[in-house]
Amino acid sequence: MRIGLATVKRYLALLSLPPQIQQRISTAEGPARIEAMSILSRTFEHPEDMIEAYDKTTGFSQEIQKQILRASEGDISRVDELVQQAQEGAFDTKMCKGLEGELMCEYIPQELGATVIKLVEEWRGTRTQSAGVRQIARNLKTR
Repeated sequence: MRIGLATVKRYLALLSLPPQIQQRISTAEGPARIEAMSILSRTFEHPEDMIEAYDKTTGFSQEIQKQILRASEGDISRVDELVQQAQEGAFDTKMCKGLEGELMCEYIPQELGATVIKLVEEWRGTRTQSAGVRQIARNLKTR
């Protein structure tokens, strides 16, 4: 069995994590967990920031945790806002495509396809420049 260079780099990055975090992680949580911790070690410079970011993101799935850490760009003051966005579903998105009135999406049941297309077309017709994407999503959720 060969181990790739990227895997070795991820594990070596864990050595720069504060001991308080090193004690809490293990391979039993899977390779994605190791990847998220590797991103944490490369994203934040100060151990206190690493611990704070870890504590604030640890309850999320590993994929969302990685997205929050990357989006923070090493600025601990951004983590609270990113966590809030993640709790609202901003990072848990799936890409769906439409083609001339047909919805091609494995995440939306086929029987809802026509309704989704109608809502998107309505949205396209009523959107304004000042409307935020999150607000529009909330409006669609409340229908």
